[in-house]
Amino acid sequence: MDIALRRFNLYLLLALTGLAGSACQSSKSKKVETTLRIHTEARDEASFTRTVKVFKDETVTMIINEMPLLSDADVVDAQVVEALGGFAIQFKFNPMGRWQLDKHTGINIGRHYAIFVLFGKKPSVARWIAAPIISNRIANGVIIFTPDCTREEAELIVQGLPQEQKEGKPDGSEGREK
Repeated sequence: MDIALRRFNLYLLLALTGLAGSACQSSKSKKVETTLRIHTEARDEASFTRTVKVFKDETVTMIINEMPLLSDADVVDAQVVEALGGFAIQFKFNPMGRWQLDKHTGINIGRHYAIFVLFGKKPSVARWIAAPIISNRIANGVIIFTPDCTREEAELIVQGLPQEQKEGKPDGSEGREK
């Protein structure tokens, strides 16, 4: 009987510790998360395509391939950058994303790609924010575009994407030999 009572007290202690730990976690605010999907413009209205409306004010209707070309998993760095007359978003992709972007943009000059994001604290906002035209081959794995959103929304989008981990010395001397 004494062993059963000790076992019960141990289980009770573990349960109370678990409840106390989970109560602390629920009071913290959720991390901002962003889901990013970049879709290519379809050549024709065939299977595995869909029609989307891009932009809030001046809606543009596009037919895109349902399978995304790139996603948030391919992003290694995201920034809001200053651009002529405002701001832009810049995405830098990993080697696989760079290869995909290079391959796709090289053969589809003059066509569009559509950028979809799901962002916010819950995440709560989902929309198509851009449809840049491919004006030249992008071999460096970096795209810069003007989004159809406010600067605050752009900051939220960028916050929720992975950021490149800079490894090295804090004085910025990584890569230099002495």
